[in-house]
Amino acid sequence: MEVNLVEVKASYSTELNPVEGKWPWIVSIQKKVELGYKHICAGTILNNEWIITAAHCFKDWKEGDPTTPLRVLLGTFYLSEIGLRTQSRGVKQLIKHDQYDPITESNDIALIQLDKQVEFSDHIQQACFPKESADLKDLIDCSIAGWGAQGKHLDEPSQFLQEAQVERIDTKHCNKWYQGILGENHLCAGHRKGPEKTCNGDRGSPLMCRTKKNNVYSVIGILNWGSGCGQTRSPGVYSPIQSHIKWIVEKVKNEAVKATIQGKRLVPKLLFPLVKPDHMNPNRNTAQNSEAEIKETENTGQQSTPVPPMSPAELNSAYKAQTAENISRRNVLKRLLAAAAKLFK
Repeated sequence: MEVNLVEVKASYSTELNPVEGKWPWIVSIQKKVELGYKHICAGTILNNEWIITAAHCFKDWKEGDPTTPLRVLLGTFYLSEIGLRTQSRGVKQLIKHDQYDPITESNDIALIQLDKQVEFSDHIQQACFPKESADLKDLIDCSIAGWGAQGKHLDEPSQFLQEAQVERIDTKHCNKWYQGILGENHLCAGHRKGPEKTCNGDRGSPLMCRTKKNNVYSVIGILNWGSGCGQTRSPGVYSPIQSHIKWIVEKVKNEAVKATIQGKRLVPKLLFPLVKPDHMNPNRNTAQNSEAEIKETENTGQQSTPVPPMSPAELNSAYKAQTAENISRRNVLKRLLAAAAKLFK
């Protein structure tokens, strides 16, 4: 059976930009071009040294080739601007899955070892992952985020981080649209009805779903491909994290990563993503949860009081307010630097 697969796409149901820091484990992987760097894929922070992404992002990349250097931007929101919260790292090592097939896109997963450890902050945090034995049926409220192209220029990624809510679709149902090529090692997410907004720029992006029990967002899949931009019934296809936990642990050979990927939550020095960051809610306490609080939640099974969802108008208003505040801060910093330069002339 012959199926024409095109460039990897991501499913979008909205063009809304999240507030900066909302998804602190998402990174931009970029390659060197003539006039700087260009975003090629998104990735997810595994720990302070490793990133997980899709293997197909590096079909043309040769390890050790100085003509194709890569960098990873962490804590970034605008691709065109490296902010004060952003950290940039080089690539020490790239590991593609041993059984990755570039034709069928099976085992489409890769690990990046950074050349320098990351310093965690409220905008840079490691992700949570499901246990190998976890039942994904208990997960709700799935989202996808990345720098997917919007508008007419579909060959260029968005300069702003995009997000969208998606629903998990049964593989058997998804195969009706993909001519039966999906197997057990695939996850499918998008929308059963309505026009899909599937665009370039989100290859390697995480599929994130929330647990009912403790409101924790877990990364359950890495985006592989879709079948077109703007087409209906063309949901994104993902590599499931659970199917590759043993491979990840074997390749990384790091106890901290082993604990993270197997569901044992290690507390970093600063914040950590036990709940989805939500800087738009002024009542939310973003202080670090204590280990005692975590154990109490897990033992009692009690959930924290859920934050009421904000309307699209409220979200856009909050986004514009924060953007204006960021611009104001940058202008103040520029004036201070200009004044300092005059003093030292």
